[in-house]
Amino acid sequence: PSPTPTPTPPAVKWAQPPNMIDGYDIPSWRDKEGQVDIVVADDWECLDGQPIVKIRWWGSYEGWMKDTPEPVEPPDVRPIAFRLSWHKYKEGPPYSTPGELIAEEYCTNFSEKWYGSVRLWYEPNSFEHEFVYECVLQEPWKQVKGEKYFLNIQAVYDTPEVKFPWGWKNSEKHWNDDAVQWQNGEWIELV
Repeated sequence: PSPTPTPTPPAVKWAQPPNMIDGYDIPSWRDKEGQVDIVVADDWECLDGQPIVKIRWWGSYEGWMKDTPEPVEPPDVRPIAFRLSWHKYKEGPPYSTPGELIAEEYCTNFSEKWYGSVRLWYEPNSFEHEFVYECVLQEPWKQVKGEKYFLNIQAVYDTPEVKFPWGWKNSEKHWNDDAVQWQNGEWIELV
């Protein structure tokens, strides 16, 4: 009998790996009641017309276990979900921002694994621990080849009392405009 062929993994639609040299995380979290509501979004371009079926991202817990570069477990108070939202691309000036909401998912069935540690550029004897997350979407997100979009990723907590809030990791491969963060009712460019 012939061997069973190995299935081909789905294509990576867009990749912006985390900056593991001098990168940092930007707070992006909310509590389920909405007392705290900070969100980060970044733009990207659809290189093919295939739908998005899974999302992978990186982030950390600000101040968590910063005295060691060794692998760590996440803190006890962790997100109960991640709010993933996909938006139309709204052109600047002065910079692009998320436009109309296309799709949204509260991902509760996500994986979380320690990815590595990065020495903090502003505190050289301290470290930030990066975790990698994956979520298979309940419904594929359809898109159009050549279109630009925004992805928002926000941790969701049970409580507004979070000692080590989650942040989304910046990338080593910047594309197009800088990421943006929702602050005080407007999108602010993260330069």
